[in-house]
Amino acid sequence: MPQTSTPHPRTQLRQNFVLSPITALEFYHAESNSSYLLAGEDTWLRIYNVATSRLVKQLRVFNSQPIHGIHAWKSDDGAPTTEGGLLIWGGQSVMVLPPTSVTLLIQGTAPPELPTEFYAPDWIYDGILFSSKGETRGALVTAHNEIVTLKLSPDGNLLELGPVVSPSRPILYSANLTLLDDNTILVAGGTVFGEIIVWKFCFDSSRPSQWEVLYVFSGHEGSIFGVTISPEIEVAPGSKVRLLASCSDDRTIRIWDIADRQLAATQDGMEIDSKTLGEARETGFGGNSEVKEENKNDSTRCVAVTMGHLSRIWHVKFGEYTPGLEGPINVYSFGEDTTRQKWELSLDVTGSEGCKGALKHCTTDSCHSGKNIWSAAVSNKKGQASLIATGGADGKIVISGGMSSSGSEGDYEAFNLSLSFDDVLGQIQENSPTPFMDPLPKGDPKHAFQKYAFLSDSRVITTTSPGRIFVADIQETPKWKEVRLPDEVVADLRSYNIMRSVAMDTVVLGSSTGNVYLLHSRKPIRLVGNLSGKIQDILPLVGVDVQNWQAVITVLGADRAYILSYDASTDEPSIGGLTLSLPEHYIPTAAAQVGSAIILGSRVGVVTIYSFSEDRVGTIRPQNWSRDPKTKDAITAIVPLPGSSRDFLTTCRDGKYRMYTIWRENRGFSLQHEISPPMGMIEGAWFTTTENPELILHGFKGKQFVYYNATTSAVLASLECGGAHRSFAIISPLTNPNALRLIFTKSSHLRFYSQSSTFLRTLKEGGHGREIRAVACSANFKYIATAAEDTVIRIWSPSPTGPGFKCLATLEKHSSGIQSLQWKGDHTLVSCGGSEELFIWSITRLKSDYETLAVKCEAFWNFHTKDKDLRIMAFDFSNSYIGEYHTEFAIALSNSTIQTYTYGERTLEFEFGSEGRYTGACPTQLRYVPGCEDIIVAYTDGHIAIWTRPFWEPGPEITSANKAPLSIELLLKLHQSSIKSFDVVSPHDGRYIIATGGDDNALIVADLGIDDGGKYKVNGRYRVSSAHGAAVTGLKIVRDDADLIEVVTVSNDQRIKLWRAESGQDGQGIKLSLQDNRYSGIADVGDVEVISSGKVMVGGVGMEVWDFNPFKWP
Repeated sequence: MPQTSTPHPRTQLRQNFVLSPITALEFYHAESNSSYLLAGEDTWLRIYNVATSRLVKQLRVFNSQPIHGIHAWKSDDGAPTTEGGLLIWGGQSVMVLPPTSVTLLIQGTAPPELPTEFYAPDWIYDGILFSSKGETRGALVTAHNEIVTLKLSPDGNLLELGPVVSPSRPILYSANLTLLDDNTILVAGGTVFGEIIVWKFCFDSSRPSQWEVLYVFSGHEGSIFGVTISPEIEVAPGSKVRLLASCSDDRTIRIWDIADRQLAATQDGMEIDSKTLGEARETGFGGNSEVKEENKNDSTRCVAVTMGHLSRIWHVKFGEYTPGLEGPINVYSFGEDTTRQKWELSLDVTGSEGCKGALKHCTTDSCHSGKNIWSAAVSNKKGQASLIATGGADGKIVISGGMSSSGSEGDYEAFNLSLSFDDVLGQIQENSPTPFMDPLPKGDPKHAFQKYAFLSDSRVITTTSPGRIFVADIQETPKWKEVRLPDEVVADLRSYNIMRSVAMDTVVLGSSTGNVYLLHSRKPIRLVGNLSGKIQDILPLVGVDVQNWQAVITVLGADRAYILSYDASTDEPSIGGLTLSLPEHYIPTAAAQVGSAIILGSRVGVVTIYSFSEDRVGTIRPQNWSRDPKTKDAITAIVPLPGSSRDFLTTCRDGKYRMYTIWRENRGFSLQHEISPPMGMIEGAWFTTTENPELILHGFKGKQFVYYNATTSAVLASLECGGAHRSFAIISPLTNPNALRLIFTKSSHLRFYSQSSTFLRTLKEGGHGREIRAVACSANFKYIATAAEDTVIRIWSPSPTGPGFKCLATLEKHSSGIQSLQWKGDHTLVSCGGSEELFIWSITRLKSDYETLAVKCEAFWNFHTKDKDLRIMAFDFSNSYIGEYHTEFAIALSNSTIQTYTYGERTLEFEFGSEGRYTGACPTQLRYVPGCEDIIVAYTDGHIAIWTRPFWEPGPEITSANKAPLSIELLLKLHQSSIKSFDVVSPHDGRYIIATGGDDNALIVADLGIDDGGKYKVNGRYRVSSAHGAAVTGLKIVRDDADLIEVVTVSNDQRIKLWRAESGQDGQGIKLSLQDNRYSGIADVGDVEVISSGKVMVGGVGMEVWDFNPFKWP
């Protein structure tokens, strides 16, 4: 690094994008009747339009403090409004945005200046703004059960914080404030030790004390993570109650009656309790015996208790209710398991024991990925269903209720019906007073529904065990009628029948005698033909003309399948002219036409291809077939990819869907994509016909029917149905997958479910729900891969419309924590982690209108130990080829072993090469030395080691691994403890600059060279002892010039720093200088990576992108 005469300009950092956990949510309603959602995302306040999901405006509120809470002024009906501004807090920071600033933000304009940030004396848990005596007031409750008052100016700006008031100082985990009148606030605090204290605070009091303790509740067996006070609920004319909901570490939800005690007037006119009230415990010692005698009966005011969720419950909120208790009170809970659960609270206020009730579980909705719903908001606006929003650790916002529809609904009505056979018979008799067929008797236990099909969006048809066919016209609810059938057809269809919808208003039926029938909704049933044997299945040929449709008919035990064709011009069906020869014991379960090929899927997972032409007759033999060796489950659907004549998708009951590409002349096909979405058995798939097609899947997971958008990773519907292996039919508008109709059998009843839109709508897309541990960018900055603690790998592409990223694929195969990721070019991704897992992924983009990546795991490292209990900590591959198609891999195992292998890009297999073992410290990082085959390894004892082998030059004729033993040539102590991060560059031949970050908070730059004997030598070590305030967990050399390098470091202190290393005075040594130091919104940082020229991505609890350029940002 020779000294340059012209100094380099200073390089600075600028945040370009951040995706972080949603830590605060609040609804508010503008005067225009538009509803907005306020979201706290790190230091940013972001405002979304609820109806359109559009980001209206964003504002950075705090400099280096995430937002933890937002309070919007409440209108008379309890709905949030911006009339009095917004109260925003995080940690000890607090700010009030006046109404004028909020109005500008709603209009998409930033306010001219940001209000002053104030600091409370303690961590803030809740806040409130209200009007009293013509002026705006406010209050905060802190982590030690203290009230801090706020003084505001007439225009809504915060002027100062008032004195601290508290009846006692227990440590709180949660708190909630509500306004009783213009002078009194009701406070509820949940303590670390499982108690709840309820007390009043009075702003203006003639007494020295401004507080009054009402209750101290005990009953929870863990810390109280959430408390919410309800509004006054009218239970009878002139009678109201106020409730408190609490949730805890013990996974229980409790409802408490917190109506005022019987109060006695004192000499100064204030009403206080007639007895001395106890206080909540301030320490964890003594157990519940420390609760004062006068408070021991408080817990009898527990109205209801229930247990829910799979882990801790973070929040509980009250929803809508009907005054007078004409219906239940809705309660919503939000947990660590990323689910939102709905409960119905029924109250009984007539008993002698006071208000009692019960909580009934209604629904469980999975809202986010990974773990933790960190924020939730419920808006109960009169005359509307509750509006509910959740924000997760994955950075996603999900909304439902009142105004959550997207505006693109179909005409589907919302209902959920359960009908017995006799119920349907009764409707038929009512709708057909003069029956044209002998009425079926009611009460026959042998009568059952058999098969279902949709004739259209508004008509559904079912066959029955007596051989009769019922059809329903769907208006507000289904109206059932019977289809007129000849007696011989009824007899033929009795006990056994097969039915499939093949086109609009058309179904094909098959019987045990081999008869095939065609039924059109406006025409009598007609016999198409007879096939010798029992009709086993009818498979509509997906991908053909919907007018001139075709279907594959299979016969039990037959060696061929029959093509049923329909000519719309003549209204004539034909069968038998064309057949498909089947391999031995082949049972088709799905069929499609893709280009000039017919594809069949079988009951044991075999996919078969036939070459097909319109004028062909006779028997077609298969061109090729293939079965995934990892499954023997049935293929349930085959669907051509939109806009492609060579690519198709299959779904399977093993829970995976796969994509294939057909070879030239239909000679065969190859697997391109294999993925397991978060559902169980997949029963079907289809693509929307929108401008950007989306993949929709449906199937069963446990006892639930799951309707899933694989493109957006959103559950569109989840319905308890009893599990798989039952008759069902489904229909949805091709342009609106959120609308759905489903009919199925459960407990001998016909269940009919219809929704006009998905109950859960994604307002903002998210990412990983756990900490990101690795970030990697492909060779040409085309794709970015991230891997997290949830064992999920996501592949992203930069958004074409601005800052941000689009998730193209989600890979779920690892069973334990992922340690490292690395791309080889743009089409191969390698990942490694615990349980000795190392996978090689093939990444391609198929030529279709469906924008996705085709991903498959093409190989895995299989040199496992007996217990498979080691972690592959890191790996790297050499840039040199061994032979024509072999690459050398080096891996670092957690037992201090370094191993090398060759990997054959054609054979897809590993071959062992050599091994070296260190003293016992665990390796943390591994890289090949730039330009050679030596290996640099960093360890938990603070050393780096360079492993070498005798000189060996690979050539095109060599195909085997390098068996030469590994040995340590250089061992260098750099850190006092573990090396957490590491990078290396070679400014020129024979010189290597290594940068490391350690658990000792230090940054070290080591300058290595080669001596005259060809051995490594140390030119110098340069240390910044306190580079960060915590471990340096991510490091990347982002600039590598001949005369300087620049390094970005990130740490658990949530700072991102940029350092410059350049030659010292007179060209001697290296001088390290700090170029920039910024707050990072990413906690628990796992990695940092260059993702394009001048940009780095930081991964941890979320991800963010920083620009770095050698000039000062404006």
